[in-house]
Amino acid sequence: MEHILDSLKLLEYEGKFCKQKGFKPISKAYFATASSKASEQFIYFISLVSWLLSINNHQVSGWNKYDDPMTASQNVVVELQKLGIELDSQPNKLKSGYGEGVTEVLLKLTQISLQNRFKFRKPIIREEGNGLEEDAEDMGGDDMDGGADMADVIHAQDSNSDIDEDLDFGGGNI
Repeated sequence: MEHILDSLKLLEYEGKFCKQKGFKPISKAYFATASSKASEQFIYFISLVSWLLSINNHQVSGWNKYDDPMTASQNVVVELQKLGIELDSQPNKLKSGYGEGVTEVLLKLTQISLQNRFKFRKPIIREEGNGLEEDAEDMGGDDMDGGADMADVIHAQDSNSDIDEDLDFGGGNI
């Protein structure tokens, strides 16, 4: 259920669904467990499914929040089949508004919605030798060519006799 909620947030459901339809954002376990207000939970589920279908350019008509739950559940299954989404659950598993069937529907719809919303292209791999090596040498910030580093510059005026190599740093006999 957490994956569904994350997907819904990526689809901006809080602004585009909750605020426009007058629903509160759901918790992680909202559709996983029974609510004390079962009819509200079912209406939320049907409304959310309708919205997810609409953002996939699949408009449903004739749906009414006052439809019989079994009729509404059958309508959901029919619309999902039109989109090519196969379910392992029967419509009677959806009429409660919670449980495995409901989360399966929401998971599959959010996955399809994300695939339709975010399009990824193949990466373009450029051929070697297009001038990148020459540019790296000209950048000037790399002193790995054997030149002096900052410590050598600072201690250049110190003579070797000024350096005490037998300092004791309190490490004991190691």
